[in-house]
Amino acid sequence: MDKILFFSRDPGGANCIIPLAHHMIAKKEYGILLFGKDKACQRYAQAGIDFKDIKDLLKENISYEHIREFVHSINPVCIVTGTSEDDLAEKYLWKAASEAGIPSVAILDYWNSYCLRFSSAADTVDAKDGVKKCLPDKICIMDDFAKKEMIKEGFSSDVLEITGQPHLSEVRQRLTRVSTDDKNYRKKLGIASGCHVVVVVSEAVRTMYGDKGRAHWGYDEASLLKNTFDALCAIHKEFPQENFCLVFRLHPKDNENILDDMIAGMKNDFIKVVKERGSSSEELICGADILLGASSMLLLEAAIAQKPFLSVQIGQKQQDPFILSRMDKVKRVLSADDLKMRLSAFFSEGQFDKVDFSFLENAVQNIEQVIKKLIGERHGNISHLRR
Repeated sequence: MDKILFFSRDPGGANCIIPLAHHMIAKKEYGILLFGKDKACQRYAQAGIDFKDIKDLLKENISYEHIREFVHSINPVCIVTGTSEDDLAEKYLWKAASEAGIPSVAILDYWNSYCLRFSSAADTVDAKDGVKKCLPDKICIMDDFAKKEMIKEGFSSDVLEITGQPHLSEVRQRLTRVSTDDKNYRKKLGIASGCHVVVVVSEAVRTMYGDKGRAHWGYDEASLLKNTFDALCAIHKEFPQENFCLVFRLHPKDNENILDDMIAGMKNDFIKVVKERGSSSEELICGADILLGASSMLLLEAAIAQKPFLSVQIGQKQQDPFILSRMDKVKRVLSADDLKMRLSAFFSEGQFDKVDFSFLENAVQNIEQVIKKLIGERHGNISHLRR
């Protein structure tokens, strides 16, 4: 049986790979070999799908030479990957596939960092736009909006396939099944009844880039958490009867002790500050009154669930990373005063942006067709050469 090699390194890539792998395993048309690295392996384990950690196989030596030997030993008919900004494993796989005459497919999970995801630069914060040294045969993208942005950044339309994004459909299905009762989430975090729950979502800027992250983007999770705490302190002075729980949701890449010193210094008898990462995104969305982040996938999941959220980019220096504000569907928060005003309006009057966020369905089936077409073209080329 012909084999297809699936690989991802980041949680976002794993979230796209998992439903596709499940689907193709069930069809039994190909031997599906699933590999991961770093946080993707945690996602695979949570999904209950069989996989192997590529670092175990390669003894932590993720060089191009070792990846090339790895691909040669498996000899798949296609390689399907996620797209990471700050890692080279996927890029090595595309290059090895190209050298071996094996078609490769990358699945884009979000509308950002297009050039960085396909650059060979190791330090992604300093990588320059236009550096696209490593490309697969096809890039499966979310929609026409992404296609137009990528073409504007120098990508050829020939490599881009509009398929939709598998994780978004999964999210919608899960949210329709989950209970809207937030008592379990509150109980898990020790949050009193009647306390407003404000979730600040980490995007691992500090974890991935250190101090260079804020210098580049203009903000990070520390500045977002501090601005939110200050806004809640000001709101409590206006509405002294209100109590708040400020939840700092860790990113899968974050260390457990991130921002501990900062959080320990956030003293207010009416604002409880806690960290958490163990709950599912569905529990988080149901348990929160409002979610705050810059461009996290959790904000899109909140939009799907019609849950209040804000894209907070105070100090922003780069292009807007949040797709819904680039589409003019929501207005970003760009100042501390605006953050305080919009949170105050939400808690006093229930005001928030209701977003019509639609996306292409049947992404798994669409990507499957891209893969099969490439495999068919390869088989056709091999047959032609043999004649």
